[in-house]
Amino acid sequence: MLTYLQSLIVSGIVIVATVVAQIVANRALDLIESHLLEKGRRFIDYEYTDVDERIVTIFRLLRYTASAIVWVFGILTLLSAWGVNVYPVLTALGIAGLSLSFGMRDAIKDFVSGTLFLLDGNLLAGEEVKIKDIEGTVEAVGLRHVYLRDKDGNLHLIANRDLTHIVKIAKKKRSGKKRK
Repeated sequence: MLTYLQSLIVSGIVIVATVVAQIVANRALDLIESHLLEKGRRFIDYEYTDVDERIVTIFRLLRYTASAIVWVFGILTLLSAWGVNVYPVLTALGIAGLSLSFGMRDAIKDFVSGTLFLLDGNLLAGEEVKIKDIEGTVEAVGLRHVYLRDKDGNLHLIANRDLTHIVKIAKKKRSGKKRK
């Protein structure tokens, strides 16, 4: 068993290590994100586009996930250093996660579908589409919803789990002679 002073020193080391791990994880993700954005700009002549928006959204999600993982490990390590048996805590977290996953089934479907839409790039902002009898322009593709503005200017939020059939409307070509 650790003495009070040893426990205090170990606690300080664990807290500092957790903060450093958080900073390193965020910095690594920032470097990868900026590299991907810069690499895209080198090959394609563009400013800020939908590809950038997808990369930024995905890395925002990765930052939140990395942050949660680092802090959970830090807290569990700290509890273990204080002599708390962490196995019941891990069991409780597992049971809580399982019950939350059953309760949040639709939200999880939205999240997974939104992530896949962002990764695949099948649906991009600015495209003319028809989803569930609503025809309009995609304003944004989020992790849980697609924002679709119809011809009357109304904004529709459509859950990603409901995106089973999407019709992309082809842009009409101009007829007639080309101008010089």
